[in-house]
Amino acid sequence: VPFGEAPPGLIEALRPKSDPLIEPEPDAGGEERPERAQAAIQVGFRELERLEADQERPFRRRDGQVEMAREVAASLDGGTNLAVEAPTGTGKTLAYLLPATAATPQRPVVIATATKVLQRQLRDEAERLQDHGLLKVPFRQIQGVNNYLCTREIADSIEAGDAEENSSEWLALAVAVRGLATAQNGLWDDIGDVRITRSDVSYRNQRARLRATTHTCERRECEWYRQCPLFNRLSGVSEDAGILVANHALVAAWSRLASEELKAPGDVFGDRPATFIFDEAHDLEDSLTGAWTESVGSFELAVTLGKLRGRRGPIRQAERVAREANVAQEPLRELRSLLNASGDLLDRLSETVEEYLRQYAGNEAPYELRPGIDTQRSEYHSLTGAAFDVSARLIGQIQAELINVVEALHGCGEGDPELGRRASRSIFRLRAAVEDLKQPRSLLGNLRELPESHRFVHLLVP
Repeated sequence: VPFGEAPPGLIEALRPKSDPLIEPEPDAGGEERPERAQAAIQVGFRELERLEADQERPFRRRDGQVEMAREVAASLDGGTNLAVEAPTGTGKTLAYLLPATAATPQRPVVIATATKVLQRQLRDEAERLQDHGLLKVPFRQIQGVNNYLCTREIADSIEAGDAEENSSEWLALAVAVRGLATAQNGLWDDIGDVRITRSDVSYRNQRARLRATTHTCERRECEWYRQCPLFNRLSGVSEDAGILVANHALVAAWSRLASEELKAPGDVFGDRPATFIFDEAHDLEDSLTGAWTESVGSFELAVTLGKLRGRRGPIRQAERVAREANVAQEPLRELRSLLNASGDLLDRLSETVEEYLRQYAGNEAPYELRPGIDTQRSEYHSLTGAAFDVSARLIGQIQAELINVVEALHGCGEGDPELGRRASRSIFRLRAAVEDLKQPRSLLGNLRELPESHRFVHLLVP
């Protein structure tokens, strides 16, 4: 847990670490915010040379870096497209970050990278520019929702004491509390727990339960939204997005939102123009392919189902509302029964996948991927049968019963505003659970429904 005196309550304890890059001092350095990228690089290079002249390694302009910065600035100011190829040692990060500091509320800049190492390097450069008064726009590093610590889940787990006397689960909870208070970005990746995450299943499962998810996030309706690390990063983004730093995959996800007529942060794919800078653009095709590829795994599915039946999960929440409102409990009992049976079905699916791959791959390594048509193998039919059981008989029935519970809770709380508020929250989380289960159900269902001519696997051949 964080060092220092124990806070008086959860509200005070669960406060995410603030990020000084999101709210820069507008009058730092005595200069106004640059309106054009060309002006930003002229002032930037001059000030870096002046302010770092006495350092052990003073800043020196590099011809290639200055040339690239000018070209990037001309592109940003003129609204034209530009492709740059430059060798290692050019100083590419600063060459595009300096022009980007001229981002305006009317035209934000999105910088997309392929690796987390580059994002760290970008942040180091941004901190350097802010220290010298050269960064006067918000600098927001954003990752996908699932990467963030969820303050609500952490608080709920603490209040419910649902770590079930498992030391690994309590350790994950303590690490989450400390991470929320100390991690600059509010990300699980900011916490050095890779080794225990890989080796301890209980820790890994609890860790997954304490992260945010797209469908279960209640946004401003959540009582903890002011303590949410992601909400804090996005606060004010509609008015002044500044510089948004994301990875290629997240920008791909934002583009999908735009195709569904939903807004990305800062509405960067909307009517307001935005400038996009793609670092490591040669990796963009692979990054986009990965971002638009859907997959389902037994671990992720088990975590999703585990959240449903947790002590502070949507089912327990709905049970409390239903008892107070005196509505039918049968759908909730049926849900509990389905979830209790889920472990055996998921184990069977995992076993059939493992057996199928073992029959194809054998026990030798290394393997070479080779496509092959499969229509008759008994192992394949066992796999598709198990997938159908999980997809239709388990997930499909769970979704149906969740919808039944939603219908039963509609109208609860008439004449009792507090009960009505809790019923609305319960309905929101139940509907979110239905949405969370759509993708795994669809993928597993497709495995069985594909026509014979399209049924294929990648054979693992010694």
